Amino acid sequence: MISGQLSANISKITDFNQHAVENIMPKRFLELIEKDTVKAANLTQKGVDWRSKNFFGTNNQITTNLNYLIDMPDYRMLRLMMTDANSNRFSIPDSLVNMPQGGSSMRLEMLGVTLSQGNQTFGFQMCDVMDKDNWYLDTRNQALIFSDKYIQMDILFPSQNLYGLGDRVHEFKLSPGAYSLWSSGQDPEYDIGLGRGGLSGVHPFLMVETKKARRYIGIYLRNSAAMTPIIRYNTDGTSTLSLITIGGQIEFYVIGMGTAHQVIQYYQSMVINKA
Repeated sequence: MISGQLSANISKITDFNQHAVENIMPKRFLELIEKDTVKAANLTQKGVDWRSKNFFGTNNQITTNLNYLIDMPDYRMLRLMMTDANSNRFSIPDSLVNMPQGGSSMRLEMLGVTLSQGNQTFGFQMCDVMDKDNWYLDTRNQALIFSDKYIQMDILFPSQNLYGLGDRVHEFKLSPGAYSLWSSGQDPEYDIGLGRGGLSGVHPFLMVETKKARRYIGIYLRNSAAMTPIIRYNTDGTSTLSLITIGGQIEFYVIGMGTAHQVIQYYQSMVINKA
């Protein structure tokens, strides 16, 4: 278990709007918005208006002090929690949704975790302990923004084979786009990845293929606030998940590498309510 505090300029908001527009949202949607005003109007009605600005101010203040905890409930699973050091943020009670706790005998190196931490920086990489080149995810040198009503943490993955984030009408493999997680109860239309396309159920679980074919990791996003994870493909064959939520705290679990069956089975057993 490792815990600590980030302070001062931990949230980089310089040119944030440009970053959000040029890097987060897939280029094909931005071109569509700029060139076709009719389609742009439809996108504004049915999805997120990606032309709008994100502002931080008195009603949405940047958090300048964060507490974080990174530990292992067992030898197969990593947990990261990050929250405002000066204000209580909501976390789903353990009595409602199971929250596995860190084990005192667990060491981060057992899951191949390399931590980069300082007073103003935080990031970690997770890899195969037997093969360091087979890395699973990396948050180092990625975006981290924490404010009262907007939280974003970017996670780099080694492949572009991502699955999950239900409930929605979409191909099994997720393409680049925004995939809202909120029980909106919409008609079962095809989700084109522009946000607000989910159905009645929410399954905040993502499965990602590693560098080894047919071997996966699982990501469980434990947050009750509305989330819009954004996936983008990078030119080097990797992908980036922008974990975006409007409230709560950063809280997610990583299930270590296994077959698809093993990872899903582990996830299901993890979230079962003890009662």
